[in-house]
Amino acid sequence: RYDVDAVHVLSHGTDGALKLGGTWLHQGNLGGYAGQIAQWQDALSNGADLLVYGCDLAATAKGQFLIEALQSLTGADVAASNDETGATRLGGDWDLEVRLGTVETRIVAENTITGWDGSLAAFSVTNTNNSGAGSLRQAITDANALAGLDTITFSISGAGPHTINVDSALPTITDAVVIDGWSEPSFSSTPVIVLDGNDVSADGLFLSATADGSTIRGLVIRDFDGDGIEIAAGSDNNTIVGNYIGRLTETGLDAGAAEANTLNGLRVQGANTTIGGTTASAGNVLSGNNDTGITITGAAATGNLVQGNFIGTNAAGTAVIANGVDGILINSNAANNTIGGTTTPARNVISGNVDDGVELDTGATGNIVRGNFIGTDITGTANLGNQSDGVLVNASTTNNQIGGTATGAGNTIAFNDGIGIDLLNGAGTGNGLLGNSIHSNGALGIDLNGDGVTANDAGDGDTGENDLQNYPTLTSARTDDFSTVSVRGTLNSTASSTFRIEFFASSAADASGHGESERYLGFATVTTNSSGDVSFSQTLIASLAAGEVITATATNSTTGDTSEFSASIGVHGIVVSPTSGLMTTEAGTTASISVVLNIAPTADVTINISSSDTTEGTASAATVTFTTLNWNVAQPVTVTGVDDSVNDGDVVFTILTAAASSTDAGYSGLNAADVSATNSDNDPANSTATAIWKQSGLNTPQYNEWDGVSFGVEGNSASVGQWRIIDGAEAPTRDEKILVGIDSAGVISGEFWNGTSWAALPFALDTVSSSTNHGFDVVYESASGDALLVWNNGTGGSSPISYRVWNGTSWSAEQNISTPASGDARQLQLAADPNSDEMILVVSNDGKQEYALVWNGSSWASSQVLDGGSGGEDHTSVFVAYESQSGEAVAVYDTGNGTTLNYRTWNGSTCVCPAGTNWNGTSCTSCPAGTARNGSTSASICTGGQVLNDAAVYENYAVFADERKSLFDSLDKYNITGVVFLTGDPHQSEVSKISTADGEIFYDVTASALTSTTTAHPEEPNHFRVPGSMIGIRNYAMIDVS
Repeated sequence: RYDVDAVHVLSHGTDGALKLGGTWLHQGNLGGYAGQIAQWQDALSNGADLLVYGCDLAATAKGQFLIEALQSLTGADVAASNDETGATRLGGDWDLEVRLGTVETRIVAENTITGWDGSLAAFSVTNTNNSGAGSLRQAITDANALAGLDTITFSISGAGPHTINVDSALPTITDAVVIDGWSEPSFSSTPVIVLDGNDVSADGLFLSATADGSTIRGLVIRDFDGDGIEIAAGSDNNTIVGNYIGRLTETGLDAGAAEANTLNGLRVQGANTTIGGTTASAGNVLSGNNDTGITITGAAATGNLVQGNFIGTNAAGTAVIANGVDGILINSNAANNTIGGTTTPARNVISGNVDDGVELDTGATGNIVRGNFIGTDITGTANLGNQSDGVLVNASTTNNQIGGTATGAGNTIAFNDGIGIDLLNGAGTGNGLLGNSIHSNGALGIDLNGDGVTANDAGDGDTGENDLQNYPTLTSARTDDFSTVSVRGTLNSTASSTFRIEFFASSAADASGHGESERYLGFATVTTNSSGDVSFSQTLIASLAAGEVITATATNSTTGDTSEFSASIGVHGIVVSPTSGLMTTEAGTTASISVVLNIAPTADVTINISSSDTTEGTASAATVTFTTLNWNVAQPVTVTGVDDSVNDGDVVFTILTAAASSTDAGYSGLNAADVSATNSDNDPANSTATAIWKQSGLNTPQYNEWDGVSFGVEGNSASVGQWRIIDGAEAPTRDEKILVGIDSAGVISGEFWNGTSWAALPFALDTVSSSTNHGFDVVYESASGDALLVWNNGTGGSSPISYRVWNGTSWSAEQNISTPASGDARQLQLAADPNSDEMILVVSNDGKQEYALVWNGSSWASSQVLDGGSGGEDHTSVFVAYESQSGEAVAVYDTGNGTTLNYRTWNGSTCVCPAGTNWNGTSCTSCPAGTARNGSTSASICTGGQVLNDAAVYENYAVFADERKSLFDSLDKYNITGVVFLTGDPHQSEVSKISTADGEIFYDVTASALTSTTTAHPEEPNHFRVPGSMIGIRNYAMIDVS
């Protein structure tokens, strides 16, 4: 063909190389094929496009050279990829990111090719055959033949797992390669490519000295007669992630002893290999190998990093699948390798192995083991102990560090059958053992020379493992409240040297009396004198449980040598329980605390106990004494509430424990924790009322208080001016009042009662044009108890109202409210929701407009114009109140349109009643003329109501008269004013007009489904009969009263 506009080349690619047929085309052999490629030009049109699909082809300069050569030889515009090409699931895409010339052609069959679930990686394993095309063996062979980093991917049909049974050694990997088990389409989170050696006499995979930079990930490698993976000396910067190596299934469980690798799971002789990692699925499981999980060996093995792996357990870290020797072995002069890290994802779980968890041996130097769980499960709490030592440091190993001083560096070394950390057989010096949690092991926590506790020697001149560094001698430990502990002791060691003394707590001492170290508490830095002696006293900020013991180690800051654990000591402490939450009442109810010593004293210990406020509560006994015989017997102290006859709310007071008196130095002066208690108030609320009024000629409004019987002495309030209109509010829970008023000059001001005196508000309000308007209000929030003060700021416009909030301590800054209607805010009315901090503000302005806004406890919202300008007068033409049960609010306002009033309800989110209708208690209806207003010119509205919580209910006909009397006695008791409708027994079919003792009138509905009155009752005046046919089962009535 001729005049071809575009050619699409779909083939496997890699960085700088493209596979054409059976040949790899790259910079090295391009010259040999240049003539053939140049002939393509004869078939191409002018400006033709050459689109080359292949992974990573143009990723580097080698690839750029290749596509430039293709452009030069063919004359075509060229497009190629610089990253993975293929399915998104495999990390690929179909973009050709690198273009030379103007490429106008779209990718081939775009809607089809994007649905292909594969990759154009250079080497793809498509079957589980032992050899031949599409096999792993062939892919390794091909990758070795092509210089540079190659990628072997998997695309085997079926759901997996896919087991590749090997009958002879796989090719040695001689060049950088990525063998990517994660690329298999059926991979989810655990390996699905199983490489089974069937006991072949070889390693699973062997990376030669020339295979630097290789990655092995996402494989199960098992049943090889050698190592699972071996990395030769000189093969550096490799990555081993997400593999299961050993007698393991693809789900990380035990596959049985026959599937174990005969030697190590992983043997590393090169440098800077990353084994595992901190990201999801990066950790390896190296368990059930007949030798060691990971061996790092030889002088060339430096800088290797082991993180996030399970070594000796299943993939969940919950059960043992032991390696036959150690979990990890670093030996033969391997140096500066790191096992673990300071973060949780970096932690290795190294447990359940037949020998040691970690062994450092034969010249291993400068290695770090930190942040690991050694002998536990993944939680660090369950026993999966190694069958010998947790960590063994052996044979001329120097300057290694087990643990560290950084947060998270300490290892948890527990439940191992042998020693926690064992320095043995001529282990060298400078091995730091810092910050570790060591407990519940079969022998000592730390043992220098593996022979039990080594006695200190004067001057510390002996030699041996860590130079047999002397440990501290602790002389006392004491705590006041178990949140701090003060430790005293001494150290005799190398003269004029600096040491780090680390302190630890354990629930119990080791059987030897030395150690252990369940929890790290802190450290002190000390320097010995010329005789090698130093005394120390250190206060540690650390919580301590009753009964715990303290121990310590010493580490020479110059040499890095760490000692064994010191002898442990108990902590002098006075245990008070509980220390908070005590509740008493003014009715005299009691609570109790107990006091006991933490360890035995050498002499009597006496503690005085008292109350910080005897008007609220008392303590007895006032003194407790402990002896050498009863020190561990808790002594009770009874706390009794006291009635102070003051309504002061629930009051917090403190049971005080004085400093202990004793000749035992450990207890002398020790001050135990005090106890917080609350006395519940039972006194009735203050029933006094305050009356306040203007007195001509005085700038101080007068006030008097009514105590329920009589008024007191008249007094002056603050100097705030001669008010014409006054409003105020009283705090629901505090003894305070806020008053606001306006004088004849239109000056709005306020004052505050703090429970003992009056003071003017500490800020100025504003001056308005009219002194006869109620242009201010103050109300307390029901839940928080904060007060909201609003007032006309005299500016008119769109923000005519200002406000501040009082929180019981301070006032907020003044802020303005943006209102839905502009103009001078003449009348302001606030109402508070009885169940929350919500409030409704309704306003009437000089434009005869009414509007409402909602306060949500912190800001204003939900503004609503009620009347756009037809009503409004110079009196109170707006009112708002909340229903006590539903919590909904009703705003009532005058539109000036004759004899009707208008209202809207607020249900907590929207105003739900339309303008132009009126409220009858249950529904929106028209309001008959004359019934809701006192005449057509009135612009004042008053509403109110009372709930009688102890009112009787008519239960049955037999006691009807008695219960009616009880009800009306209750009405008289409450001094009810107004008109009340009562509903009662449905069996009594009558409506009664009744007067109480003080002359108030009530209408008593004692029937069901009443719709009208019909005939007068024959015996009783003002009572009316209803025909029996009109009596139903509903407990309500509609009554026309005239």
